[in-house]
Amino acid sequence: MVHEVGAQEKISYGRNDRFAGGPVGGGHFWVDEDGRPVAKIGGPKEWRPTPMIDVRVGDVFTVGGQAWRVTDIVDADTPSAYLLATRVS
Repeated sequence: MVHEVGAQEKISYGRNDRFAGGPVGGGHFWVDEDGRPVAKIGGPKEWRPTPMIDVRVGDVFTVGGQAWRVTDIVDADTPSAYLLATRVS
C-alpha cells in the first residue's frame, strides 16, 4: 500500500502488511535503562542482513522507499504494546 505523507500506521506484535515493500512487525517492546520505550521491529528483505532494528520515539526507518518516523511507543512493557509511525517522505 502506498501511503500519503502524514499517514499513520500502528505496529504491534506480529506483522503489519500495509507497508509498501513490507511487511513490518513488532518483535519486542521494552523500557530501556534511561526509562525510554524501545521497540525491536522486523522488516522487509531490503533490511537484510539486519532483519530486526531497535527504534525509539523520533527515529526514522525506511520501507519500500517511504520514510517513517516513530511518533509514539505505547505500553512498552505489556503484551498490548505498539508503536505509531508517521510517513515523513
